[in-house]
Amino acid sequence: MAREVYDVRLLLEPEALRRSITRKASLDAAQEALERADSAGDKADRSLANRDFHRALYLPCGNPLLARMLDEVRDQAALVSTVAWATIPSWEREAAEHREILRLALADDADAAAGALHDHIASFVRRAFPDDEDGGDAA
Repeated sequence: MAREVYDVRLLLEPEALRRSITRKASLDAAQEALERADSAGDKADRSLANRDFHRALYLPCGNPLLARMLDEVRDQAALVSTVAWATIPSWEREAAEHREILRLALADDADAAAGALHDHIASFVRRAFPDDEDGGDAA
């Protein structure tokens, strides 16, 4: 089930970000979430900021149904993320990836930002599910 959640994220979240960028939506909330994550005092606060960052990228996509679907997937992915971070601390690497995704998004490079987001999620999948034969890119 957890693997299926991330498959859905890989399919939908980059497209939602692409749409947010092409709509010229504000990504101020994503920047704020990055700042909160950087100054987080504990893992719980960092995890919440991570979730808020991803939500801030897809929420303004212009499709409320897509945003609600991603909210549900995000909620289902939260436990997997928490367990994976406890096993494989990768927050600094992921924070750097978040900064690059946001940089590309703010530069209005929708394809590169969506690609970077896909790579970011796929990289997490490879770490969280190392026994998967497909390397985290199955649909």
